[in-house]
Amino acid sequence: MFKIARPKPIFHPTSHPADSHAILLLHGFTGTPQDLKKLITFLKNCGFACCAPIYHGHGIGAEAIVHSSVDLWWQDAVNALEFLQSYQYGKISIVGHSMGGVFALRLAQQHALASVTALCSPIQKRPVDDLRRRLISYAEEYKKFEQKSAFQIEQELVEFAQLDFSMLEELSKFTQITGQHLPSIECPVQVLQGELDDVCYQESAKIIYDQAGSTVKEIKNYPNSGHMLMQEADHQQVFRDIMNFLYSLKPATS
Repeated sequence: MFKIARPKPIFHPTSHPADSHAILLLHGFTGTPQDLKKLITFLKNCGFACCAPIYHGHGIGAEAIVHSSVDLWWQDAVNALEFLQSYQYGKISIVGHSMGGVFALRLAQQHALASVTALCSPIQKRPVDDLRRRLISYAEEYKKFEQKSAFQIEQELVEFAQLDFSMLEELSKFTQITGQHLPSIECPVQVLQGELDDVCYQESAKIIYDQAGSTVKEIKNYPNSGHMLMQEADHQQVFRDIMNFLYSLKPATS
């Protein structure tokens, strides 16, 4: 069996925080900061400070995710924002992918931010069976990556499917409640969506754009990309659009 090293959080500070714009980048469900690494490198080279945490239970297999909780992941996101705030950056924006976008929108409801960018983020209550199938599929792929035998993978998936998946209901509720409070968001909002993504995400993109209370907001769709927008065919245009949106921001006000 091949041992996989768990990805680490990423932090690229700047020399003069008070004069700098920091970006908190939040990965999605079952993801890690590695999913955002190309975008992080791009933003770092543009002069932004970048911070990307990894949530509890992520990066070490599906079993660890099931034994974790949405509350812990949410607290990881909150802690990362507070970490950046401790450096007293002049502006802080959040870029979140999928579930990370949900966290970004919830943080924008509770904190004064320079902006939020949501990439392929759900905002409606999700069927738990869909999330369960996705997690089982992730478990299978992770075990293949560990180079386990087909027999071992089959046996472990049978055991995995019998675990308590109640945390998925909590994730669905968290997403739904965040969606109910979109009108309270006042900072600029950018919504980016791949047109090859599942319909539920495409519908969510429109809801986020329509219901966010921000006076400054934009929505962009990418015809050649699906859910992993920052890694697919349109990723260079996605990066430029994020950069241009961030550059366009006026100083944040409290």
